[in-house]
Amino acid sequence: MVERYCATHQDKAITMGCLTCFQVLCPTCVDCTKECAYGSAHSPVTLKKLVKWLKDKRDEIKVKAWAKEGELATLLKRSTKVLTEYENKTMELADQLHKSRDKQLPELRRKYDELERELVDNRRTSKEQLVEFIERDIRARMTEMNTLLCLQDAKFKESHQVDLIKSFTETYNAIRRFIDEDLPSLTLTNQKSLCAQDTTEKLELKIVDGAAISIFPLSPPTSLKLKKKVLVSSAYCTVAHSNEFTYAAGDGPTLHIIDESANSVNLLTLPKISCIDGLFLYNGRLYIVAYPYKVLVADLNGNLITSWSLPESASDYVNKLVVTGDKVIVPDSSNKCFTVYSLDGRVFRHISCPQKGKWSKMALCAPDDKSVVVSSNTTSTVFRVNIATGETMWTCTAVDNPGGVACYKGEYILVTPLNSKRTEIHILQADTGRYLGKLTDPKPRTSSQVTDLCVSGDNLIIPRQTEKTVLHYELK
Repeated sequence: MVERYCATHQDKAITMGCLTCFQVLCPTCVDCTKECAYGSAHSPVTLKKLVKWLKDKRDEIKVKAWAKEGELATLLKRSTKVLTEYENKTMELADQLHKSRDKQLPELRRKYDELERELVDNRRTSKEQLVEFIERDIRARMTEMNTLLCLQDAKFKESHQVDLIKSFTETYNAIRRFIDEDLPSLTLTNQKSLCAQDTTEKLELKIVDGAAISIFPLSPPTSLKLKKKVLVSSAYCTVAHSNEFTYAAGDGPTLHIIDESANSVNLLTLPKISCIDGLFLYNGRLYIVAYPYKVLVADLNGNLITSWSLPESASDYVNKLVVTGDKVIVPDSSNKCFTVYSLDGRVFRHISCPQKGKWSKMALCAPDDKSVVVSSNTTSTVFRVNIATGETMWTCTAVDNPGGVACYKGEYILVTPLNSKRTEIHILQADTGRYLGKLTDPKPRTSSQVTDLCVSGDNLIIPRQTEKTVLHYELK
């Protein structure tokens, strides 16, 4: 690399830099300058070592910046969803006006048109605020932070070491400010809606103030509180929840139906099966992976609606099928794929998955109707798969020996270890798979397998096989 010479001692080459103030130095600068800009003695190192140190700092802040970008992406997803719902609601309200208008006398049409213009104009203003929030406060932040990261990377690749060191602090601090600043939020007030008028009024509907709309980041749960411990007669491996009832199943053909309001347990035995491996509730129906090798669909009283056979490799996975978007997804371990069925058992497609190793003890959950999150104990991975393309969206290896898996409010994935003496819940970000931490119930328990868990609102339900218990927790 071409040598640069000191601006003060022009016959001396710049060979060092200060680890404290990032000032580039020649040997005479080191001898003559007693203190650096921060009031302490210089900490001189070679340019090569200083650039390596700066690169390490760059790599460190890039990881944090990517994490912040993931949080912004999640907020963007929430904001876009609110925008879509807002536009749909505006059309719904306008349609409501049309129906009311058409029931009344033709001469009232003019007044209804005026009402519609006033309503749509008001809501258009709020929509513009929402669009501006998405573009200015979210997308622009993401774009600017990405630009800074690219600029910093380009300087490391193309700039002279002296120029790189001189400009590092400004870019680094700019990225640091992005990471440290709070995520943006938005509250839209003075929203207009519709309500019925008094019968003495000429029009059936009038514009009234509606509820405010707020967009803010959803925080992961931070505490785990045990609400109830239910003793059952069998070692259960799978649970599902609906309204005030928890369904638990495992070693045998019998379902335990726990009535939470009455604190009672009812038994329901399903015919022609020897055990239940997986259980899922969808639209008032029970979807069951049963041995020998079949999926059963029954009503909540156990009456069989339909069933279909599975490959004999079904014995290699313990749980769990998942139902989302009118599709039933079941792992096929022998072919290392997922089979997507219709609700009545017709095969839509097979999705290959590149995960290595034997497939067994797998749990599934669905954050949306386009993907599933899979917990694979034998490969110690949790990964998200697009069920239309088979693309692995992310993979996480931060949870050792993963067992049950569930989605919390569409934005977080909760994972339990397969074997544990305590209840442990590991939290991942649903969009990126980033590990966020864990919650622990400090009370020690008998070592037990946990192959499934179920989330309903802020309620978490966990079956512990060896203890023959079903634990009900509250997430906060």
